[in-house]
Amino acid sequence: MNQRNLKDVRTANRANVLRLICERPGLTRQNVADKLRLSKMSAVNIVTEYVEKGYMQERIELGRDTDRSNVGRPSFSVFVVPDSVIVMGVYISEYEITCSLINLSCEILVSRTVAPTASETNEELFSIIDALMESVLNAGEKYTKNLFGIGLAAVGLIDAEEGTILCADNFPHIVDMRLKAYYEKKFGLPVIVSNDMNASLVAEKHYGSAIEARNFLYVGIGGYSVGLGMCINDNVYYGHNGFAGELGYTSIKFDGTPSNFGCPGQLESYTRIDRYVEKANRDWQEKIPGMPDFPLNRPIAWTDIIQEAKRGNAYCIDIIHEIGDYLSIAIVNVINLFDPEKVVVGGQLAAAGSILIDYVAQKTYNKSVKALLSTQKIRARYAKTEIVLSSFEDRIMAAGSGAIVFDALFQGKLTLL
Repeated sequence: MNQRNLKDVRTANRANVLRLICERPGLTRQNVADKLRLSKMSAVNIVTEYVEKGYMQERIELGRDTDRSNVGRPSFSVFVVPDSVIVMGVYISEYEITCSLINLSCEILVSRTVAPTASETNEELFSIIDALMESVLNAGEKYTKNLFGIGLAAVGLIDAEEGTILCADNFPHIVDMRLKAYYEKKFGLPVIVSNDMNASLVAEKHYGSAIEARNFLYVGIGGYSVGLGMCINDNVYYGHNGFAGELGYTSIKFDGTPSNFGCPGQLESYTRIDRYVEKANRDWQEKIPGMPDFPLNRPIAWTDIIQEAKRGNAYCIDIIHEIGDYLSIAIVNVINLFDPEKVVVGGQLAAAGSILIDYVAQKTYNKSVKALLSTQKIRARYAKTEIVLSSFEDRIMAAGSGAIVFDALFQGKLTLL
């Protein structure tokens, strides 16, 4: 094996060890060797490198009875040092821009949000993000000595390799916005740019509801849009041009609501949270029977609807269930297309919790092709697709903007050593 190949193997092994300890903290060095099929010496050496650099630490765990055979014997378990690596993550959408400092455990340490007008030009949006970054860096000054990189997760069509927002349906004046080049020059740090759904998928993949899954889907619903992230054989699927996952533009009613782009009856037309919030405000003004007594001196917000639904108000529960009806159609379709282990639902809609996810699970039950097995004796060999909520709920976009940098570390595209 030549020197280049040895270096590539070493880089891959280091990346795999870092990923494993981030995803499964508390393993021993022997566990690391076994799970990654490394020699014990290789695992020991790599962990030692991370410990010496301050990125990992070992603690004695007395009486641990998992992942080892000698219960009661002292065991040195490996953990990352969370604040040893800090990422500044930025989520860019037409209804919020959120900047956060996020550590290696994908914990959000400091976060600030502003609301754009969605009429900004490239220059105006850069100015907003710059000011937000400055505010976050000032608020989290104690973390900035370990600032490693910047992640930007954005709506729209993204050229991830170039790090550019090509265009965005709900940001009509944003065209060819070169985020990567601008922020690498400004900060001199690695910059990773991703579509917001793929960023959310990555957060769930390494830190959330899908750590053990090699094939899963992330469905995210926000104020104005719905999107899809796809993990296939442990890899994010981007498509030929990087534009895969535009679930909101798929048609679920051929004679449905017209759209300015694509076919009529698009899923997005029936799941957009902003439209249900607008309807609730109209119904409130018209004093529609059954509405809760919102004690407000301001317009009704999505969080108000969620709160009243959790208190049992039928009007608000019906709103969530109506979105769930349309979402269920889309989920059955993607289950049939991809046969995933899990479908993770996140974004603003995830704040509805069990009111949403239990209803969607009921509506999708036995409607996918796997339901054909229900009449066969072999059914027990094939587990049904789980539909679960995001571990991050409505914080998933912020978490995802940081997770894309950690994912680059886990793939060996960036390195700490």
